Amino acid sequence: MGGSSATITQAGVACTDTISPTSQSIGAGGGTGSTTVTAPTGCAWTAVSNDTWITVSAGAAGTGNGSVAFNIAANTATTSRTGTLTIAGNTFTVAQAGASSCTYSISPLSQPVGFAGGSGTITVTTTAGCGWTATSDSAWVNILSGPPGTGSGSVLFGASDNPATTSRTATLTIADQIFTVTQGGAPCSYTVTPSSLTPPAMATTGTITVTTTTGCAWSAASITSWITASGSGTGSGSFTYTIALNTTTAARSGSILVTGNVMTVTQAAGKPKPNPPTHVRIIK
Repeated sequence: MGGSSATITQAGVACTDTISPTSQSIGAGGGTGSTTVTAPTGCAWTAVSNDTWITVSAGAAGTGNGSVAFNIAANTATTSRTGTLTIAGNTFTVAQAGASSCTYSISPLSQPVGFAGGSGTITVTTTAGCGWTATSDSAWVNILSGPPGTGSGSVLFGASDNPATTSRTATLTIADQIFTVTQGGAPCSYTVTPSSLTPPAMATTGTITVTTTTGCAWSAASITSWITASGSGTGSGSFTYTIALNTTTAARSGSILVTGNVMTVTQAAGKPKPNPPTHVRIIK
């Protein structure tokens, strides 16, 4: 008034920055973490680590809203540890677990089972409070009981029958230890169809089927001169045979040998030849 002037001074918005979350827990192996900064427009802030095993990887400085990312190194000590970061004037706390002090052993380390299958028990020895588990890498071996376990204990496994003639191996991982299961193959057995032949006297050709387990080798051969037969294979298969005409008036027997099995061939007698005439009349 009356030519006088007045000065008005207005305070700005106070920089009251916050972070969320304000803490993180992590395992002994380490990893990464992050937090969000909420700040008024124009408010500058920084993020620094207060411990050497925590490093800021992104968002070391910002203005207004933002975020901070950081890396956490592995903890090789068996004791847990706590570290902090100062972010926009706030304290962010990192709690990290210590490395495991548990040691494990199993007994036995391996076991054979027969081709028909079977079961077995493995003893786990460790310190009280130490946890462990068990897994199988093969469908034919199953963990029947035991895991998960804490402290010393045992694992029961079961193995199914082996339909193949070749042996096989499975691995169980028990308390980070390796247990091996070995199983022998099934013995070879053979079924010959038909099991015998009774052909007529005329020449005959046919097929014989051999049924066996996958992987089992077989061979066939005639041991009779008037029978022709040969063949071989692995697993089920078949072969052909030829039986010559029986020109005799008596039935005859022969054999075909199929991997140690004797197949009997009984061929019917041939027809007798007609008798020559007993009287001959000559007309002149």
